[in-house]
Amino acid sequence: MQIETQKHGGLTSIRSKSDRIAEALEKGLKIPWQGLRPDLVLHKGSPLEDGSETYVLEDPVRGQHFELGETDAQFFLCLVTEKDLKTAVDKLLRTTSLRPSVDDILNFLRMLQSYKLADIPEKATLAMVSSREYKEKPGFFFDEKGNFSLMKIFFFMLPLFRPDAFLTAVYPWVRPLWSKPMIYLYSFMGIVGFIFAIQQIELYLNTVSYLFTGKGAAMFFLSLYGIKILHELGHAFAAKHHGIFVRRMGLYFMCFAPMLFTDVTDAWKVPTSKGRLMIASAGVMVEFFIGCICLFFWAVLPDGEWRSVMFFMSGASVVSTILVNMNPLMRFDGYYFLMDYFHISNLRMRSQTMYRHFLLRIVAGWKGPKPEEHPRERFMAVFGLFSGLYFFVIIRSIQLMIYMTVSKLMAVWDTVFFIIFFYGGAIVREIGYVWKNREHVGSKLRIVGTVAIVIIAIAAMFIPVQSSDKLPSLFLYRDVAKLDSPGRGKITTDMPPVGKEVQKGEVLLKIKDDTLEQELEKLHYDLEQTEVHIKLLSSSGAQGAYRKWLLAEKQRLNASIEKNRQFMSQLEIVAPISGRILDVSEYFRKGSYLHRKSYILTVGNDRSFEVRSYAEENKYRYLKEKQISEGEVVFEDIQTPKLMAKFRKMMDFPVSDLPNNVLFDFAGGTMMSSMGSEMGAGAGIGGKSSRMRSERSDSVKPKNAQYPIIFDIPSLNVSLHHGMPCVVRIKGDKISPWNMLLDETWRFMAEAGMM
Repeated sequence: MQIETQKHGGLTSIRSKSDRIAEALEKGLKIPWQGLRPDLVLHKGSPLEDGSETYVLEDPVRGQHFELGETDAQFFLCLVTEKDLKTAVDKLLRTTSLRPSVDDILNFLRMLQSYKLADIPEKATLAMVSSREYKEKPGFFFDEKGNFSLMKIFFFMLPLFRPDAFLTAVYPWVRPLWSKPMIYLYSFMGIVGFIFAIQQIELYLNTVSYLFTGKGAAMFFLSLYGIKILHELGHAFAAKHHGIFVRRMGLYFMCFAPMLFTDVTDAWKVPTSKGRLMIASAGVMVEFFIGCICLFFWAVLPDGEWRSVMFFMSGASVVSTILVNMNPLMRFDGYYFLMDYFHISNLRMRSQTMYRHFLLRIVAGWKGPKPEEHPRERFMAVFGLFSGLYFFVIIRSIQLMIYMTVSKLMAVWDTVFFIIFFYGGAIVREIGYVWKNREHVGSKLRIVGTVAIVIIAIAAMFIPVQSSDKLPSLFLYRDVAKLDSPGRGKITTDMPPVGKEVQKGEVLLKIKDDTLEQELEKLHYDLEQTEVHIKLLSSSGAQGAYRKWLLAEKQRLNASIEKNRQFMSQLEIVAPISGRILDVSEYFRKGSYLHRKSYILTVGNDRSFEVRSYAEENKYRYLKEKQISEGEVVFEDIQTPKLMAKFRKMMDFPVSDLPNNVLFDFAGGTMMSSMGSEMGAGAGIGGKSSRMRSERSDSVKPKNAQYPIIFDIPSLNVSLHHGMPCVVRIKGDKISPWNMLLDETWRFMAEAGMM
């Protein structure tokens, strides 16, 4: 009897506790509990790393899955078998050793109601569950009513067909392609193809330039979409291998960029994480093996159309796999692989929530409860930070692409939209959350410090700072002579070395023209024959007339001989000024043949210097209105000291060419170039690959009009090469970042025709 009394007392205690919990739940729920939907299915999930069991709750109508822990799953089973909350809680306490808190049970019930897993009124949504005012949302042509959000304008799915019947019929024929012998064969072909491709790596890399042509780009994207179809089929057939129903396939639009997608969300029903990893990585593995096969055939096939196709397919598979699919920061294969590998479902949302918690701890000393207890909470916080930053980078990149290619006005409004509704809205929500839960603020001093930092940052936007204009420039010697060949011929002397000091009138190079010498010998021979005939003839009669013609011919021959001698004397390259050899053509040496106007060398006086800057038309007009007196010359080499240059003059006409090519974009400069049929071979003075502008680089011109601005260098204490690239900084007006932003905004609106 004593035992029965204890048992009866225990049951009474449990019932009284269940009554209190049920009463608290009824008060906490804004919508009365009406039971679960009868079509829900509970599946056994894969165990976590600590060995605890998980379960997957399936909503077969929407194709959604929810991961439940042991407590949630047990309480769910109690809700299935019992009609009301009181009896369900009573059964949980009587039949299990689990003792969840009222808040845990309440949050679970709210989750069931918010995702419509429970029977609720037709218009009840998450807004009502969270005690906020409910307002019906509009639908979209592909989305159910009340489920529309602003984010879905930029990220949405467009299902096209249901492929499960087709996949089920085709799977037996495709299955052998995924067998171990075939995988070994693909791997062997990839290794062999890689070895062969390494031996022809220059050819493979040089072929990449063809992708920048219209036809090459079209072929590449056509190959890419073909591979993407096979990629999605890889996911689908991997799902069929595990008996998973493939709900749909279609297009996924990310900022209006179409991509293919396969809905294999039923993979959550696979009881092992290994199976889910296989489904998540199947698409990448398909692309990898396609790349192996195509690389092998590219290496062994002869030149032709099929080899070109293999190049496009192998390149597309590599680019797609590395840059897109394996990126864990986007919700592609790499993300789901990482999620299954670490056993963290809904990784992005949970990570961003964890990051917000850590951020509040830093800025406010937050003492509130963690979103969840997890052994990898620091990893989740870091992942949440980087996923948010990556999202920002992607959005800004797309906006920049729209700005450059589609419409500047559209890009600006898109940016304003994101700032107001996404970034601004998120900040307002966080401030509201902190204020609502201000009892969890652990350090008011940190709040004050954070607010002070924000105020200082805002105030800094209105503090005027010294502005400056930076102009691409060249350091030049003032007296410079570029010497070309006066004629064709053969170089008979050694080329003078760079840096050699020369005097005005000094012979630097001799050129021998065999044609001129042969012609001179012929003229001498003709002159000798003419003189012989003149001596044999008399000065009267018919012979006298012929003798006069011979005398005139003698004068002509003497004049031709003198002219040829002058030509031959001009074949000597003579220094026009005293100075130093600055540059010598790398294409000629003693014994080389050259043609007329070939560039030979450059002589310059290294005792007087100038800096020649170049400004585009808008900046040129702005600077012309200012009173420029000096500028600061800054070189790329940090070891070279800065120089002060005095303003001399502005040229009123743009230049058509530059002393060398170092300022152009193809040489790493900031000036956009307009290429002719051939591109300059050098990028400056002072090295084997750098030379003064030659006949091969004459076709390189500035794409936009560039107006020269010339500065003098009064004195120089360091040795600098002629043609060195530099930047001239000209002090501007003091202007605050806010005024600068306003000026740029007004300028843009004026250029766009908005005002």
